[in-house]
Amino acid sequence: MLASVFLLAAVRPAGAALPVLTLADMSRLVALEEPAISPDAKRIAFIVITQDVKHDAYVNSLALLDLATNKTRTILKGKDAAVPRWSPDGSRLAYLAQTSGDEHQLFVREGELSRQLTKAKGDVVDEAWSPDGRELAFVAADPHDGAPFFYAGDNDYTATELTPPEHLWIVPASGGTARRLTSGSWTIAPTDPGGIFSPQIAWAADGRSIAIARVANTFSGDDEYSTLWQVDVGTGALRKLTAHSAFELSPSYSPDGTRLAYWYPRGGDFNAETTVRIRDGDRDD
Repeated sequence: MLASVFLLAAVRPAGAALPVLTLADMSRLVALEEPAISPDAKRIAFIVITQDVKHDAYVNSLALLDLATNKTRTILKGKDAAVPRWSPDGSRLAYLAQTSGDEHQLFVREGELSRQLTKAKGDVVDEAWSPDGRELAFVAADPHDGAPFFYAGDNDYTATELTPPEHLWIVPASGGTARRLTSGSWTIAPTDPGGIFSPQIAWAADGRSIAIARVANTFSGDDEYSTLWQVDVGTGALRKLTAHSAFELSPSYSPDGTRLAYWYPRGGDFNAETTVRIRDGDRDD
């Protein structure tokens, strides 16, 4: 914003009054987030966030930029759209959007048509295409148990109920019944759809396993105890990938599947800068 103000000051005619930034100007500011470049590098899907002053709310829309023509069009207005992801061949676009029940569900757009793939009972918060484009892995929250009392644990003092865990599922990209892969009181590490998003799941190149960042419980004060695990797509079996006890996030495989990159603070110190580490086979670099 400061850069914009300085630019206005630099080009104003001599003696002209300096423009004043008003609340009305602030309401017209637009934020762009979560850019996803298509595999052929010809299109970019991204989230456009505008302000609805009348209803004191933000509006998240899904837009598509054609790099050949430099034209942008909105393909979904509102619905709290988030997390656009291209299929490996670039023919389809997966994304999250709210339905009439207010939960985020997983959709796939092909051409001008979109299909809802999930009917999860809790919010869908992340998704990833399988390497062959036939399936999508997604992370969905378990339903709230509705219990009148709950154990607060290491939670934020404003918590009014126990946060449900989020677990891994698989669904055919063409539509069909979703299959649950993980369960338990532990949870996949929190993400922030529609915000500073960092995926916490990643398919291996052979499509046989998925790396996840796992946290032992859902207490907000324990989010830092995240570690990398591998889930077998066929059986759901879990295997811990490193000896670390905390601070691991955002797994991402190399294109050939031989190496796994992830976030980890320098020296394992939470107060240090975050670094990118590479796991090559069973060895960390």
